[in-house]
Amino acid sequence: MHHITSLIITLLVVYTSTFGYSQETTYRVQYQINKVIAKTGLNMRSEPTVKSKVITKLPFGVKVDFVDEKSYGLDTLQQFDDKQKSPIVGYWVKVSYKGMIGYVNNAYLYWNESMRRKDEDSFYYGSDFVFFEYKSTCRDNLYDLKKYQWYGYYSSDCSLRRINVSYKRNVLQMSDLSILVDDDEGLDWIVGTKGEFTTGPLDYVVKDFYFATQLSYDRETELYSDYTEPYYDVTYVKINQTHNFDLRIKHGGKTQIVMDAVNDGDLRGIIWMGDLDRDGIMDFIIQYGEKDYRSYLYLSTKGVGDQLVRPVARFLDGYCC
Repeated sequence: MHHITSLIITLLVVYTSTFGYSQETTYRVQYQINKVIAKTGLNMRSEPTVKSKVITKLPFGVKVDFVDEKSYGLDTLQQFDDKQKSPIVGYWVKVSYKGMIGYVNNAYLYWNESMRRKDEDSFYYGSDFVFFEYKSTCRDNLYDLKKYQWYGYYSSDCSLRRINVSYKRNVLQMSDLSILVDDDEGLDWIVGTKGEFTTGPLDYVVKDFYFATQLSYDRETELYSDYTEPYYDVTYVKINQTHNFDLRIKHGGKTQIVMDAVNDGDLRGIIWMGDLDRDGIMDFIIQYGEKDYRSYLYLSTKGVGDQLVRPVARFLDGYCC
């Protein structure tokens, strides 16, 4: 299949100039950043240093109470979150949990549910599927990682692989939620499912196609076609009467305007198009919005009624950071 363009991934890294325990800072705790996001649990220690005794391990998802509003120093932990070898940095804070009092590093604490976006369809996304672009992000993309099987799409060899996913917080950055993956060389995006996907080679027919820069305003543009019997597959884009873009797909006598499936601003482009669920019908990762980007994963196996594809997960970027 024809590769249209290549993806440029920008990885945001945490900058720090020291390793180990630092001088006490003037940082004051934010009481709503109290949810543990360490996938395998977060150590509560007797002193604000990684060399001190472990009192207990706090499970993923529990909430702690703060004993003190001040922090006890900025520490660079001895592990790294990506191929850039950028250190994991956080403040030591004093907390209580089930009657125990100790210190944890807030690189593994995050905003609780009261700070997440609430809208009429937020309950739907993240129920059976989760989608991440591989980048630093923000609080609305926080899920219980243990509920899903995780897969990564690698453009380096056009393959879908099983992966391990975890979180940390970038305390020194505005987009402060980092998604960590053991092997991120060539990784484009991540999908979680309560079911399974088939791993192995997974080519695409469209990738990183942004309409405003790559389409003409005076005609329809066909992105993909397969006239092999018994199907008649066409995916094309046209300019509607308000000069926005409509993405339309045809398959087996059905036609669907994909934008009708969500009500989330202007259609911006296609991040990826291929057969992710391997049923012979195209699946999509589509981006909407201008300043506040929202990327949706559409799967053909989840289409309902006359739908050829249906959005099953979304990744929010920009507005919430």
